[in-house]
Amino acid sequence: MSNELHVVQAGIYPHRVDEMIAWTRGSLESAGYRYTFLRTIHGPEADAALAGADAVIAVIGDRWDATQFARLDRCRLFVNPGVGLDAVDLDAASAAGIAVVNQPESCTDEVADHTFALVLACVRKVPWLSARVKGGTWDRTLFEPIPRLRGRTLGLVAFGRIGRAIARRASAFGLRVIAYDPYVDPALAEALGVELVSLERVFADSDIVSNVAPSTSETRGMIGERQFGAMKSGAIFTSTSRGTIVDEAALLWAIDSGRLLAAALDVMSPEPPDPANPLLQRPNVLITPHAAGYSDEVVGDLQRLAVEEIVTVFRGGLPTEIAWANRAMLQDGGRIGAARSAAAAAG
Repeated sequence: MSNELHVVQAGIYPHRVDEMIAWTRGSLESAGYRYTFLRTIHGPEADAALAGADAVIAVIGDRWDATQFARLDRCRLFVNPGVGLDAVDLDAASAAGIAVVNQPESCTDEVADHTFALVLACVRKVPWLSARVKGGTWDRTLFEPIPRLRGRTLGLVAFGRIGRAIARRASAFGLRVIAYDPYVDPALAEALGVELVSLERVFADSDIVSNVAPSTSETRGMIGERQFGAMKSGAIFTSTSRGTIVDEAALLWAIDSGRLLAAALDVMSPEPPDPANPLLQRPNVLITPHAAGYSDEVVGDLQRLAVEEIVTVFRGGLPTEIAWANRAMLQDGGRIGAARSAAAAAG
């Protein structure tokens, strides 16, 4: 087995850990590459491993900035399992010549399903009615208000892959769907029966608003008192992307003032939340622990997709186009381009 090309994995998705490490090691070693797993990126052992890595798989949890990328003396490919890239400084990676890839299609169905599950739970009051019954109260007067879902308007904040998957589910339930996304072609939305509108209209016109926007410099703190104040009385809000987009104090105001009938969050800021966070004490706020992207299948997919990208690049190919997050920022393909040129020159 050649030790020339070395893959270092820093952390791993916290499910079936031993199984996934063993599978990844076996897959990479059978392809002729060396694999090292690090439980932390700190300390001399990590320093040596990262300095000698030709590719890195880094699970979200550590912030990868210029200081961290400077430790990667040889790395040509940085794989971020999952969708979000808010913990990765793409400018710093590009300056170092390192290609960054994510997995934009790894959990689309899971997040869309979870989002719609939260919508249904809020509209039908499932968790609250169940809690009352288990507490000894069987009272049909507790139902009110439960509006009919069909014919209502769902507003989406962002209309990428996940937003479009939610829209398809919403259509099956007879919902009208509108969305805010300045980067999406209106024709794409129209093909799915969705009208693209301003952010203001999403909040003012919708009975239910679902935030699925990525965390960027443009979106962080984007949803606050102005947006919640514009919502219809008795509306519902869900968020399943990143907690940094929502001003939690403003959301609390919307709940306590009665502006919102209910809210459901899969993401908060910070995570886990402070136990004293008042949103945790509100009976009409449903919270899940950043679970939307999970399924048993996703656990394996994250590692499989990472290995596939690495093997492709190590064999002289390029990263998958839709996954290569900083392609436009890398002059001549960065270190991947240099390796390909050297291989071509060597014949």
